[in-house]
Amino acid sequence: MLDILLSQTASGLVLGGLYVLIAIGLSIIFGLLGIVNFAHGAFFTLGAYLALTLVQLFGWPAVILSPVIVGGIGMLAERLLIRRLYDKEPLISLIVTFALALLIEATVRLIYGGIGQPFSPPPFMAGIFLWGPVLITKYRAGVLVTQRSCCCCSGCSSRRRRSGGSCAPARATRRWSSCSASTCRAC
Repeated sequence: MLDILLSQTASGLVLGGLYVLIAIGLSIIFGLLGIVNFAHGAFFTLGAYLALTLVQLFGWPAVILSPVIVGGIGMLAERLLIRRLYDKEPLISLIVTFALALLIEATVRLIYGGIGQPFSPPPFMAGIFLWGPVLITKYRAGVLVTQRSCCCCSGCSSRRRRSGGSCAPARATRRWSSCSASTCRAC
């Protein structure tokens, strides 16, 4: 009984870690831009399904392209839709990003269907770790390590870099947020 509880706790930490990464992205977007981005989770979903497609077509090394492509789609959405909402009431940005989330979700359902797709881990992450009574797959352990690394890197970079302290002024001044702390002479 204890071994099942500990294994489920480890799996819960992995899933919770993914939620933490999504929440960090949401808080950065809202903190810097003042936009309530309901489409954030939909972009995460789009990235997962795009990674699935790339792995099926080109193999595991191509999975690196998924965040780059979704980032490009996100930049396009920001330029075409969200940029116009910066100085508007937050409710408007909520409605527009909610509509964008519905559009992305409908597109994913149209292409992949409403049932989840199987996603096998890469060959080097196949297998399990057994630490006493705790059983966790190598893939989930890798996700947990990656998530913790991302959280530590984002926290350290926002505290130690000169540009990390510019988050509060960036929200107040659009000119400040359009330039890097090290390269902008007008700020």
